[in-house]
Amino acid sequence: MKFNASVIILYSLLLVACNSTDDSATGENNQTSKTTSENSSPRVTLEPEGIEKGIIKIFLKGEDGSEESSITYMFYSKDKLTKEYKKTVNELIHSNLYTNFEGNRKNAKSTLDKRDFQQALDKFSKDYYDLLDETEGETFSPMPWNLSQTFTIDTTLQSIVQLTCSYADYTGGAHGNYGTTHYVVDRTTGKQLTISDIVSNVRELNKLVEKYFRMSYKVPRGQRLDEFGLFENNIEANNNFYFDAEKKSLNFDYNPYEIGPYSMGMATVSIDLSALNSILKITFE
Repeated sequence: MKFNASVIILYSLLLVACNSTDDSATGENNQTSKTTSENSSPRVTLEPEGIEKGIIKIFLKGEDGSEESSITYMFYSKDKLTKEYKKTVNELIHSNLYTNFEGNRKNAKSTLDKRDFQQALDKFSKDYYDLLDETEGETFSPMPWNLSQTFTIDTTLQSIVQLTCSYADYTGGAHGNYGTTHYVVDRTTGKQLTISDIVSNVRELNKLVEKYFRMSYKVPRGQRLDEFGLFENNIEANNNFYFDAEKKSLNFDYNPYEIGPYSMGMATVSIDLSALNSILKITFE
């Protein structure tokens, strides 16, 4: 499939993606005259739950030199998919890869290996060079595209597993894009949890979100949020949340353009779990 520049740039705004470790496992050598892909003997590490982790890199060439793109990954090994929650986590990872790119699990698969991450980078590379070919050598940006994705699986808590998918990319234009998406998965049911699954009163939660946002960003009580810089005069809980076991908090991330302009960056609201005692439906240990 061929993409024009506007489609690709819009496409990158939807991209999401998660953190890993220093252990590296690189993909098959897929070098062309335009792309360099690192290839070395994989050093695969398996966590007690059967989590495989590593990193894959490629380099794309442009007028101003080469830029590295990479995916640092974690996923459940195919011979350890004994629980439904592990399959859910892998599907969510696959749904955030560039090759799938829809941010949902409709076309996602649960059985993964490092080739899936290599294929995602290969597609990113192909789309870049296809666009160069479409412009017939006319440079649309002196700097080549680049993409960095990290996938992190947090198994700290006994009742849930948390997946974080982070990305940063540049596909032309005035600046790149970045964002982080969090998923909370119930270990017993394998279900991806939403706000309505963890609190009994979303309206009360929204009040706390605004309260803690004002506290964190020092917004005076009487000042309108849209005067402060948000798109609207309110902020509500979203489903991009995670639990911090060490700080005992429920945290919400708002990506660029979600509640405010790009210049505002990513906003995070952290709420003490003690403030949620009356509406929290589940316990975390």
